[in-house]
Amino acid sequence: MSSGTKPNWNDAVKSALALTWADKMPDSLDSVVLSLGCTLTVDEKSLATSSLTSIEQGARTYRARVEAGEKTALVAVGAGYFDGAARGEFIEGILMKKYILEHPEVAGEISAKDVYVEPHSYNTPDNALDIGISLVGKNIGTFYLTSDPLHSKRALKTFKGVFALLGITAPIIAVPGNKPRYGNSNKWFLRSALTWRAWNIVGMTVLPGQLKAIEKALQEEGVLTPDQK
Repeated sequence: MSSGTKPNWNDAVKSALALTWADKMPDSLDSVVLSLGCTLTVDEKSLATSSLTSIEQGARTYRARVEAGEKTALVAVGAGYFDGAARGEFIEGILMKKYILEHPEVAGEISAKDVYVEPHSYNTPDNALDIGISLVGKNIGTFYLTSDPLHSKRALKTFKGVFALLGITAPIIAVPGNKPRYGNSNKWFLRSALTWRAWNIVGMTVLPGQLKAIEKALQEEGVLTPDQK
């Protein structure tokens, strides 16, 4: 797995196809809330505020969907930026799940059976790829996407692009969290709002090329036939 904005997408597709995190998720849900984890703290012992804003907004969104009478689920997405393979564990997703189960003051009690952990993905396009491949074939009414507010626009565009490649047509709605305190992340591009904003601008710029590369990898790995778009 390479780093930067040009990962090996064939490897990413193969990894996504091997994931089993969604196997116990119901085949039909009114909605699924996806909370994107951005990073850990500098000492890597807890969640940085960017991850907290995402999972807390995810919990609040989950609660709103429950109160609307929907059958829903909350997914803590991702292991951190290119960290998962090196660590050999999905530390951030587990910490996000643990945090929300232990903090009912955020959005009330949430059953552990309704909180899932996507363990592998390491950047935003891979978040979308791992989630999408795992949920292809399930009947999901609407996806709600929560993340750091500076990341929200890019995340939404990325998920729409990747899900379109996979043939997932359910609407995706971005629900940004509160603005976090920047600077306590172990990732340099989240050390300040300025660098994080710049990083997301770069991400939007390279996204069209990433989507083309992902489409090619999906075809080469047999997920799509060459005539599928």
